[in-house]
Formats: sequence, structure tokens, C-alpha cells
Amino acid sequence: PSGVARLLERLREVGEDEQGRALLARDLAAHVAALDDPDDVDELLDRLRAAGADEQVTTLAERLPAVGHFALFITRGGNREQFRLGREPDGSAAPSWTWNDMD
Repeated sequence: PSGVARLLERLREVGEDEQGRALLARDLAAHVAALDDPDDVDELLDRLRAAGADEQVTTLAERLPAVGHFALFITRGGNREQFRLGREPDGSAAPSWTWNDMD
């Protein structure tokens, strides 16, 4: 992801907004394969957000829990309140519970 993030930044720096839009039109967030480095993912989220690619930010953020980056999903995906009790295996927000719910 850092290579993609750097490319988006460079295109913006040199005024190649049209090329940046063409790159974003390829739905980068859905196709970025390597999400193992949270710093790289964080950088890519920044670049996508700066480029106004809010849908791609959401798409990429939704992929984060499956690759072990739940904390980044919570902080950068804007999901802190919805997932304050964690996540169910199906990806939905964990419901609140009490000790009386324990069997």
C-alpha cells in the first residue's frame, strides 16, 4: 500500500489530478492485496481521504479486521462507537450483555 499511497501523493504534488482520478477509479481499496503493515495502510487511508475517495476509505477500512487490524478499523474507520463491545464472527457489532446472559 505504501507504493500506492506514494503514487497518489506524487500525482497530487505535480498537479496530475486527472491521472489521480483515473487511478482512484480503479477502486484501489478493494484491490490492494498486501495489508500486513498497519503504518502503510494508515498512510494509504490518509491519501485516499485527501483525494476525496471516501467510498474507498470505507471499503479499505472494512477489510482491516479480517487481516488483524481491528484497532486501525476502530480508529480510522470511524467505528469506535458501533463496535465498542467488539465484533461477532460474522462481522456485525457485538451486542451488549450482562452476567445474567452467561449460561
